[in-house]
Amino acid sequence: MERRADGITVVPLEHSRIGEIAAIEALCFSDPWSEASFFSAAENGMYSFYAAIDPVTGRVCGYGGMFTVCDSAEIATVAVLPEYRGRGIGLMIMNFLITDAEKRGAEAVHLEVRESNLPAIALYEKCGFTKDGRRKGYYRFPKEDAVLMTKHMTSLPL
Repeated sequence: MERRADGITVVPLEHSRIGEIAAIEALCFSDPWSEASFFSAAENGMYSFYAAIDPVTGRVCGYGGMFTVCDSAEIATVAVLPEYRGRGIGLMIMNFLITDAEKRGAEAVHLEVRESNLPAIALYEKCGFTKDGRRKGYYRFPKEDAVLMTKHMTSLPL
């Protein structure tokens, strides 16, 4: 668990909070995951979810989720409530996801992002991701290309 000066913490997601992250997902994305999709993914041992908690309100203010398969991880979703953006919460969540991927033996972490989501692209680049491809027409509502990004993990010398 990491705690910021303002008290916001990032913790593994509790199942009882899935409704909260589904509501944030619906607010932040035009083609959101359903609450049932979050429950299903949370039950799948390949997925990890983390939630940022505001200590004043006690509510989830951001979250991230990823899955790992063999030596590869895919960040599936990351969102921060609009009123909490610009405070480093997305970076905290990304750091937890990347650390978790490393612990699970991932050699690379992948994600896709709307090409128009410049703040997210800047965050991912700050975390060490580089652009390495594009998926034409990947997103719906509105239709838009996805930028593919990858962070290659580096191992320390023995």
